[in-house]
Amino acid sequence: YQFETMCEKVNSHPSFVRLLLKMGVSIDSQDTSGMTPLMKAARNCNADKVNILFRCGAKPKSKDREGRSALHYAAEGGCTESAATLVMAGRLHDCNGLLHRAALCGHIEVLKVLLDAGVPVDMEALFRRTALHIAALEGHTNVVAVLVAVAAVDKKDDRQWTALQLAVREGHTSVIKTLLDGGAAVDTEGVDRWTPLFNAAMKGQKAVVASLLDHGADPEAKDSVGSTPLIEASCRGRYKF
Repeated sequence: YQFETMCEKVNSHPSFVRLLLKMGVSIDSQDTSGMTPLMKAARNCNADKVNILFRCGAKPKSKDREGRSALHYAAEGGCTESAATLVMAGRLHDCNGLLHRAALCGHIEVLKVLLDAGVPVDMEALFRRTALHIAALEGHTNVVAVLVAVAAVDKKDDRQWTALQLAVREGHTSVIKTLLDGGAAVDTEGVDRWTPLFNAAMKGQKAVVASLLDHGADPEAKDSVGSTPLIEASCRGRYKF
């Protein structure tokens, strides 16, 4: 039997998994992308099959060609039960990117499982962004609300963006309010000393501007060339504030 046969059966019924294993199919066989049956079951939120494969000796440490394990697939797919099975078994061998995948897709319950299991909340991924950066950028208010209580809320990525600045960039008003209520610094400076208010004013985001001002943003802040948010708004025809 080839790997493809086992993957097909993994997606059909748990009894087929047991049968194939009895027939000698390798439980950790990998396809051309490096995926194992355990990864495929986790990706498809098949918690019962994850449990069967795990009990039968599947290796959760196995990785595909992109460095993802079964737990990464569970986090990305929002498979809370599968994620809990893997972390409760002490399989947190590689935490890199786990919270980011859950945050990216807004899977708050998986996120909580990972946090409870001890995954570091401020781990960095691409562009040195944390899970909070990702959740703010994607507009997942419920995820931001969980992370803001435990993460470094004003941490900057390699482009000098904080979670608040990323949320302002995308106009996610509810995320912005959640971050500000959670203690995010309203006048944190980024590249060229621009504060979040500069970005909101430049884009004509009236509601965002109002929220920032309500939380104490400095309307007279000056950037590296002496410009202010009002000047930036005026230069771009953003008059209706």
